[in-house]
Amino acid sequence: MPQEWAGDDMRALLGEVRGGSTGDRRQDVLRFDWATGDLGHLGWMMAQKGVDLGAALRVFLNGAPERWNYTPPRQVPPEARDACRMLDTIHRRIAAGFYLPDPEAGVGPVRAEMMDWIARQEGDRARGRIGRWQFRPELLEPLTLAAMPADIRDVLDPAAISPRRDVKRSLWRDLLAPLLG
Repeated sequence: MPQEWAGDDMRALLGEVRGGSTGDRRQDVLRFDWATGDLGHLGWMMAQKGVDLGAALRVFLNGAPERWNYTPPRQVPPEARDACRMLDTIHRRIAAGFYLPDPEAGVGPVRAEMMDWIARQEGDRARGRIGRWQFRPELLEPLTLAAMPADIRDVLDPAAISPRRDVKRSLWRDLLAPLLG
């Protein structure tokens, strides 16, 4: 355990993050101050359950990534390197699907800002300029059958992809079925 995480500070941090509801933890992450806050604390909070995709995107944008998006990593000033590494971490988690959209609110109001970010990155790509943090528009689409392209949606049978509750499936049952009849 790192020295700065030892003792009462660690217990207070664990109490803060583990305590409260998912909504409380989400609000703690959204209130993070990139200028004065502890980036190690932010990284730890962002790795906890309860941080949804909308909150992660908001935290990413709150870090003002546009300042360093086109600066090569080796040219980032030393005082901004930790913040850029945190932005890198949040970006990788978002792109990998670590954060899921809130089932009720989706991505929320940050969707419009992210669509602007994506439109700017596509415009930049057309001019031969590629930024450090790239996002795909599909990331912001809801995870529902209705959001799937029509050609895929029409082939899928919702009954086939939902679990059947009346039949208990198991590997042993499937293997022994021919013998049991």
